[in-house]
Amino acid sequence: HSQGDGIYVSGGEPQLTGNTISDCGRYGVYAQSGALNISNNTFASIANYDVYLANADNVTLSGNTITNGVYINSGELASGSGNSLVYDDANPLKLAANDVSDFLANNTITNITSQSYIEVVSGTISRDATWPALMPYHILGNITVKGLDSENNSARLTIEAGANLKFNRYTNLYIGTSSGDPGALIAQGTQNNPVLMTSNQPSPSAGDWYGITFNNTTDDDITMLEHCIIEYAGIGTSGKAIYINNASPVIASSIIRYSQGDGINAYTGEPQIIGNTISDCGRYGVYGGYSGGQNINNNTFASIANYDVYLMSGNNVTLDGNTMNSGVYVNSATLASASGNSLVYNDAFPLKLTADDVGGFLASNTITNITSQSYIDVATGVISRDATWPALMPYHILGNI
Repeated sequence: HSQGDGIYVSGGEPQLTGNTISDCGRYGVYAQSGALNISNNTFASIANYDVYLANADNVTLSGNTITNGVYINSGELASGSGNSLVYDDANPLKLAANDVSDFLANNTITNITSQSYIEVVSGTISRDATWPALMPYHILGNITVKGLDSENNSARLTIEAGANLKFNRYTNLYIGTSSGDPGALIAQGTQNNPVLMTSNQPSPSAGDWYGITFNNTTDDDITMLEHCIIEYAGIGTSGKAIYINNASPVIASSIIRYSQGDGINAYTGEPQIIGNTISDCGRYGVYGGYSGGQNINNNTFASIANYDVYLMSGNNVTLDGNTMNSGVYVNSATLASASGNSLVYNDAFPLKLTADDVGGFLASNTITNITSQSYIDVATGVISRDATWPALMPYHILGNI
């Protein structure tokens, strides 16, 4: 029957074990700081959170019976297992990113409803973690996945089929970094139960959150987005729902939509972009930057504000089997293969190809909706193999051939 907190801690290492804490007007246990041991307590009829850790770190939270949630403002748990938590939607779990997986795996949580969610604090996931489709995750700040896990030398975040991640404004999910410890993302949904990464705004719109960034130390061998929906990301017209910076993830059978900028921006690296639906983007569907080897195959593009595919200067890009409505722009890249594409011609975004690719591209792809205003831009370069240029539409020669 405290009018405020049952126990208030400011520093030290108190042992709070085996107590019954009830009928408090604010928190059951409030820790401003300190390395507490909160074990085998029973909480009941607490007005606010049963346990509120403001700035406490390395707290042990084990074996408690909790009915009004746990709130960790900053810091991580040294241990958090064996608790029995009757979920209270009015006081949702708030956990450090690095604690989410272990907490969900090692505690019993009941009374989850369609309104339940977990709040995930900004931070680094430094060890292997699995996020199940238990309830939605509200991502409150930037999360970085990187670390030297003892089993595989790479911190892996596995997101299970049906999981729902909702990102606050201006947040980003970083996989790996420019140098240092590696990280991996394995998000594998199914056709009927995809992984959803979306906006946490009540009325979502394009550019609500930054998106996913795959950096140089991404563990390319295992990183994969498959049967995922990535939406409302890519802040600004130069934004990127998925940004690939010297990494080579697999992005397959997914939906990328409602980016304010690019759907996928492969600045450098050799990503495998296969079988996706990329739509409603404010700039390009796929932007290929300054390194080659990208496979852009069997994707469907729709309602892209600029070119469906824009290739800056990468070499040996594979562009096969795609369905496109807003053209292909090849600035100075070279195509290793470009066949089986279906292109509904859009005069506002005429084909631009290197001279050496024109003959093969026109012979090996299906192009419809050609009008009297249609033309092809042909970049300067060398034609090094036999080529036939049909009388399909005018060729605008932009430089010496």
